[in-house]
Amino acid sequence: MLTKLSPDKLSETWPLIYKAIKHSSVALAEMSEERVNNVLRALMTGYATCWVHEAGGTVTTVIINAVVEEPLSKTFNLLIYSAHMFAKVKSDDYIGIATSLGKYAKSMNCSKVILY
Repeated sequence: MLTKLSPDKLSETWPLIYKAIKHSSVALAEMSEERVNNVLRALMTGYATCWVHEAGGTVTTVIINAVVEEPLSKTFNLLIYSAHMFAKVKSDDYIGIATSLGKYAKSMNCSKVILY
Protein backbone atom coordinates (compact mmCIF):
# COMPACT_ATOMS: atom_id res chain seq x y z
CA MET A 1 0.00 0.00 0.00
CA LEU A 2 1.31 3.46 -0.95
CA THR A 3 0.84 6.09 1.75
CA LYS A 4 1.43 9.82 1.50
CA LEU A 5 3.16 10.97 4.68
CA SER A 6 2.00 14.16 6.31
CA PRO A 7 4.78 16.45 7.61
CA ASP A 8 4.07 15.38 11.21
CA LYS A 9 4.66 11.70 10.28
CA LEU A 10 8.09 12.35 8.73
CA SER A 11 9.99 12.08 12.01
CA GLU A 12 8.78 8.50 12.55
CA THR A 13 10.18 7.46 9.17
CA TRP A 14 13.13 9.86 8.97
CA PRO A 15 15.90 7.20 9.27
CA LEU A 16 14.53 5.40 6.19
CA ILE A 17 13.86 8.67 4.34
CA TYR A 18 17.42 9.82 5.06
CA LYS A 19 18.84 6.54 3.77
CA ALA A 20 16.65 6.72 0.67
CA ILE A 21 17.79 10.27 -0.10
CA LYS A 22 21.46 9.39 0.35
CA HIS A 23 21.24 6.25 -1.82
CA SER A 24 19.10 7.57 -4.63
CA SER A 25 20.54 11.05 -5.07
CA VAL A 26 21.41 12.32 -8.51
CA ALA A 27 24.75 10.75 -9.41
CA LEU A 28 26.40 14.06 -10.27
CA ALA A 29 25.41 15.77 -7.03
CA GLU A 30 27.16 14.93 -3.81
CA MET A 31 24.45 14.60 -1.19
CA SER A 32 25.98 16.66 1.61
CA GLU A 33 24.22 17.10 4.93
CA GLU A 34 23.19 20.59 3.81
CA ARG A 35 21.45 19.16 0.75
CA VAL A 36 19.74 16.48 2.84
CA ASN A 37 18.54 19.24 5.19
CA ASN A 38 17.20 21.16 2.18
CA VAL A 39 15.16 18.10 1.20
CA LEU A 40 13.92 17.74 4.78
CA ARG A 41 12.93 21.42 4.81
CA ALA A 42 11.02 20.95 1.54
CA LEU A 43 9.19 17.97 3.05
CA MET A 44 8.40 19.77 6.31
CA THR A 45 7.02 22.84 4.53
CA GLY A 46 4.91 20.79 2.14
CA TYR A 47 6.85 21.83 -0.98
CA ALA A 48 7.83 18.19 -1.44
CA THR A 49 5.86 15.06 -0.60
CA CYS A 50 7.06 11.73 0.74
CA TRP A 51 5.34 8.46 -0.09
CA VAL A 52 5.99 5.12 1.59
CA HIS A 53 5.04 1.72 0.18
CA GLU A 54 4.59 -1.08 2.68
CA ALA A 55 4.11 -4.77 2.14
CA GLY A 56 3.60 -7.17 5.02
CA GLY A 57 4.26 -4.41 7.55
CA THR A 58 7.66 -3.63 6.04
CA VAL A 59 8.58 -0.45 4.21
CA THR A 60 9.73 -1.47 0.74
CA THR A 61 9.91 1.89 -1.04
CA VAL A 62 10.35 5.58 -0.25
CA ILE A 63 9.50 8.14 -2.94
CA ILE A 64 9.98 11.91 -2.72
CA ASN A 65 8.32 14.16 -5.24
CA ALA A 66 7.36 17.78 -5.85
CA VAL A 67 5.05 19.59 -8.21
CA VAL A 68 7.24 21.86 -10.33
CA GLU A 69 6.47 24.44 -12.97
CA GLU A 70 8.10 23.97 -16.35
CA PRO A 71 9.52 27.42 -17.13
CA LEU A 72 8.86 27.58 -20.88
CA SER A 73 5.28 26.36 -21.18
CA LYS A 74 4.31 27.28 -17.59
CA THR A 75 2.76 23.83 -17.13
CA PHE A 76 3.07 21.78 -13.97
CA ASN A 77 4.79 18.39 -13.73
CA LEU A 78 5.20 15.89 -10.94
CA LEU A 79 8.94 15.56 -10.40
CA ILE A 80 10.01 12.28 -8.84
CA TYR A 81 13.03 13.57 -6.97
CA SER A 82 14.05 10.24 -5.52
CA ALA A 83 12.75 6.70 -5.35
CA HIS A 84 14.50 4.02 -3.36
CA MET A 85 13.48 0.41 -2.90
CA PHE A 86 14.62 -1.30 0.27
CA ALA A 87 13.13 -4.65 -0.69
CA LYS A 88 11.83 -6.40 -3.76
CA VAL A 89 8.44 -5.10 -4.87
CA LYS A 90 5.97 -7.39 -6.60
CA SER A 91 5.13 -6.33 -10.15
CA ASP A 92 1.47 -5.75 -9.20
CA ASP A 93 2.58 -3.48 -6.35
CA TYR A 94 4.98 -1.64 -8.66
CA ILE A 95 2.14 -1.01 -11.11
CA GLY A 96 -0.02 0.14 -8.20
CA ILE A 97 2.65 2.60 -7.08
CA ALA A 98 2.97 4.04 -10.58
CA THR A 99 -0.80 4.25 -10.98
CA SER A 100 -1.21 6.00 -7.62
CA LEU A 101 1.46 8.56 -8.46
CA GLY A 102 -0.16 9.15 -11.84
CA LYS A 103 -3.53 9.77 -10.19
CA TYR A 104 -1.90 12.12 -7.70
CA ALA A 105 -0.21 14.01 -10.55
CA LYS A 106 -3.53 14.36 -12.33
CA SER A 107 -5.20 15.61 -9.14
CA MET A 108 -2.46 18.26 -8.89
CA ASN A 109 -3.10 19.40 -12.51
CA CYS A 110 0.25 18.06 -13.71
CA SER A 111 0.84 17.43 -17.40
CA LYS A 112 3.56 14.83 -16.91
CA VAL A 113 5.40 12.73 -14.39
CA ILE A 114 9.13 13.31 -14.76
CA LEU A 115 12.20 11.96 -13.02
CA TYR A 116 15.95 12.32 -13.15
